[in-house]
Amino acid sequence: MILSNLLIKDQHFRSKPIVTADKICSRLKGLVYMQQRSAILFLHREQKIHFYNYDPTLQSTLGSDSEMFNCVLHLFSEEDLQIIDQYIKVINSYTLERLDKKDRLSYFTIIGNNSLTDYDHGYALKIYPEVYNRDGSLESTICFLEAISYIGKPILRHDKILENKTFIYSRVYKRFVKEEKLGLNAIDLKILRLTGEGKKEQEIADELSMPLSNLKRQKIALMDKIDVKTLAEAIFYAYKKGLI
Repeated sequence: MILSNLLIKDQHFRSKPIVTADKICSRLKGLVYMQQRSAILFLHREQKIHFYNYDPTLQSTLGSDSEMFNCVLHLFSEEDLQIIDQYIKVINSYTLERLDKKDRLSYFTIIGNNSLTDYDHGYALKIYPEVYNRDGSLESTICFLEAISYIGKPILRHDKILENKTFIYSRVYKRFVKEEKLGLNAIDLKILRLTGEGKKEQEIADELSMPLSNLKRQKIALMDKIDVKTLAEAIFYAYKKGLI
């Protein structure tokens, strides 16, 4: 199961745990039960995973087994698994390298959809690296599962709580960038709108007063921004977002 990669191996725990595994499990189970949520707990020291699902909207999809969570695989399409695996490696690397306590006050969210055509098959995996020990090793990570409305390829967000800022991981630049820098600009949206109206490339280039070669590069760039493979997917994405 792809999410089991969030269980970090080979950490060196030189000190005793700040909070015992039993207390972490008990606290999380109580929380998700009271809030009717679905969560996965990764205990890095013990190398164990616990799954708790009290979200009634996810019962039919994920079940409620507290030890197994292979059914979570249904959230992901085959072509998205490689992207999500890359995101998990980024999260693990980040959480192990950040020793400043202020920098730890953050969480990650993987957002995706297991259908290219159904807006209501979206999911959000909110990942909280939660308990660090005195030596800086990560004791536990919590992943909350939520059903959301979303269309498009998986994205990785990083929310820094103290800064109140959101960053998006760019698979092109292989780093986090400010969320607003990855948005579609006015020219991108006009290209999508004109393409959706059936205009040919040369007609669009003439209307935008740009060389045809520049238009082709602009199309590739806008598809990279939102991580889709075709203009049809880009048009659908912009439409669902209410941009065109």
